[in-house]
Amino acid sequence: MLQRVGLLSRFVLLAAVLMGLGCAKSDPPADFAKAKADKFYEALQQQNVDEALTYCSPKRTKDEWRSVLEHARNKLGTVTSFQFKRQEVNTTLRGRFFIFEYQVEYSGGKRAAETLTLFHKVDEEGTYIVSYKISAEGYSSI
Repeated sequence: MLQRVGLLSRFVLLAAVLMGLGCAKSDPPADFAKAKADKFYEALQQQNVDEALTYCSPKRTKDEWRSVLEHARNKLGTVTSFQFKRQEVNTTLRGRFFIFEYQVEYSGGKRAAETLTLFHKVDEEGTYIVSYKISAEGYSSI
């Protein structure tokens, strides 16, 4: 009899844990993060740096991000077009990383392979760009 009660207790505990996991706030899907990445590039294409900054992580100051974006514009020109190439999603205990690769063309005639990494931290609101890497001939980041 005691063995049945112990087994039943374990089953009830397992069911409660699984139900709790089902109710927990889930990470956003990759499509949600990709939409943010696309909006970031749309803002750059419209030369709206302030709008682009809203997609960047608050872990760096707006001035730091602005320097990165303005450096790219000064060296390459303005974004004339962008095309999504591929994505990778990595889940960690802290949250989820969304890594997107784009082919970007600039008004200066340059073409760049760019990687945007967005992060969504567990139990926090917001999915933000945490890394922006530009790979173009003759371009060096600051």
